[in-house]
Amino acid sequence: MLKHRRHRRLLLRSMGGLLLVFLGFATWDGLSALTGVGNYLPPPGLVADGWWRWSVRNLDTSYRSMFRRQIERDVRAAKQAAHPAAGVDDVPIALPMHVEPIRAFTVAGRLLDRYPPDSAFSDSEHHRLNVLVYGVDSRLGHERARADAIHLVSIDLDTGLVEVVSVPRGLYSNAGYKDKNSNIIANVLASRGRERFLRSVEKICDKGPISYYIEIGFSQAIGILELLGYKNPALELQALRTRRGFQYGDVNRSYNQGEFICLLFRKYFPLLTGVKGEVLIRGGLALVESNLTVELCRGIVYALEKTGFSSVDGVRHEMRGRFRKRFVNLPSGVDTTADEKAVSNLRYKSLHGRRPAVAARIWRLLARCRRYRKPESVIRRLERVVEQHAWLQVPVADERWRLRDSLVAMLGRAYLVRGDTVKYQALKSRMHEEYVLFKNRERLFSLQRK
Repeated sequence: MLKHRRHRRLLLRSMGGLLLVFLGFATWDGLSALTGVGNYLPPPGLVADGWWRWSVRNLDTSYRSMFRRQIERDVRAAKQAAHPAAGVDDVPIALPMHVEPIRAFTVAGRLLDRYPPDSAFSDSEHHRLNVLVYGVDSRLGHERARADAIHLVSIDLDTGLVEVVSVPRGLYSNAGYKDKNSNIIANVLASRGRERFLRSVEKICDKGPISYYIEIGFSQAIGILELLGYKNPALELQALRTRRGFQYGDVNRSYNQGEFICLLFRKYFPLLTGVKGEVLIRGGLALVESNLTVELCRGIVYALEKTGFSSVDGVRHEMRGRFRKRFVNLPSGVDTTADEKAVSNLRYKSLHGRRPAVAARIWRLLARCRRYRKPESVIRRLERVVEQHAWLQVPVADERWRLRDSLVAMLGRAYLVRGDTVKYQALKSRMHEEYVLFKNRERLFSLQRK
């Protein structure tokens, strides 16, 4: 009886408090209506909206003030990780007269006026950091993979110039095969490993040492495109991967992918600073496979900002390959390369040649792993699938996150049974960063800084 009385008193007090709050807001709203909006007493909704805008506007200022020393340390560390190099290429890209230049080459022309070849910076003034961004075509749960999209992002930390160098996958490189047709740069990753692959791309691009990489799989690419706001990420990815209907096939595809990366730099670089930038950097690194660290990425971003990096004039696109000077392009000036008419007839297929049934395959894999008694067997089956973020291929959100939670729970349990707490904590951290990234997607990308 006593317990029920306490509950009743607590309920009555709560209701009384809510009633007082309601009466207070009603009185405030009535008085503001009598005195006129904005004259003496603004309405509560306007005050709340103004407080929210003020807090968002001042959040980045507070962040910079609190972490000023950390940011300065990260910028210095990024420059130490870079290598001394010449500032601008001596030979700019030129197009034949019969090909009308599009936006990327117009931008490059402005950059060459800004940084003429005869005024290159000295080695002591200038640091270049190279990051290789490449996609892989590995199947679900498989380790072995070929490089599908190869792009070097070369960042000048002293001048604020970002160069995206696109490398078509069919360029010759010794992959160790007897058949000469198989000795292409895409096969080097599968046949000789990542380190040899980096050195081969380094030789082709001739931009200095490549010390860092970002590897993106099929599932991760779909997740990234979904984060960026594309309504049909599978269609967008298919458009970026297709080479049908183009005069130079693979060269066209590589060029379109490079243009897309340039577009992302121009559009989203302003979001990479402040609190939003911290969430995006941490979540992005959790989503892909990379040897970059949060501190290094933060240092790169603020080093570029310090140079006055312009998201329009600060990005330049180059090509490597035989047909780099003459190829047909998709229409430029749009936010997406996925032309609905151009790709509407393409059939979305999985890497196995059938329409994707990833969810069913993962459920079957989980059912099989439940029968295993040894944690090593579970880890061997699930570790690669989790690294690939395979659940991101599942279009239905509820089923996708149920699959992810089931995979992570089973793999984490296997780590704990084996006593591998380091991998367990790393798995928890990565999944938390991914959760925060997707949960706040609309907030992160809706408000562009001006």
